[in-house]
Amino acid sequence: MKNTNKLLLIVLSLLQFIAIPGAHGIQINSKNELLIDSRGDDGDIYLCRLWLSKDIPDYSVKISAFGETQWNFKTSEWEKLTAGLEAGRSLSKYLHVSQSLQAINGQMLDYMCFNPGNDSIETTSKISLNMPLCKTLFKERLGLRLFEEYTFNLEENQAGLNELGAEITYRLAANASMAIGWHHSDRIHSFDSDYASSSLNLNF
Repeated sequence: MKNTNKLLLIVLSLLQFIAIPGAHGIQINSKNELLIDSRGDDGDIYLCRLWLSKDIPDYSVKISAFGETQWNFKTSEWEKLTAGLEAGRSLSKYLHVSQSLQAINGQMLDYMCFNPGNDSIETTSKISLNMPLCKTLFKERLGLRLFEEYTFNLEENQAGLNELGAEITYRLAANASMAIGWHHSDRIHSFDSDYASSSLNLNF
């Protein structure tokens, strides 16, 4: 059985432990994002991410099972398909860190300096800083988000991707927010890309 299939089975199995006990505590989140390639070397990208999360108060962590797709308009191919698990926690009011393990498939693998094959397994370390802007005027609806994500390929034991960016976020309602910003993708040992980004986030 391929490594991707093994990880998918693990995700589906662990998802039961998230969803079954106290299902009322499950959070459903989605993110739809458009990345406009400002350099013109990769192509515009549509990204869709869906994840189910559950807080584990005893350990001050949030566990999530997620799936993500990226479509490249220039190549008309799937840039990236992923499925995995993530654990995250807040270190302070504004600082958040997380670690994920995911299976990956798609055109992104072609950019690697190594040859991972048609699918592979990665781990991603994330750090983000979320700060309110003009609290008095916008009552914490407006914010600034800075983030960095570092992805490491477990099969090849090499770094695969480093992403960072900045976003201005605006909370439309209790369960909806939008953002515009800048996104940089460093395909380590391959070309870089810069994008103007816009996104819509929903949670239930």
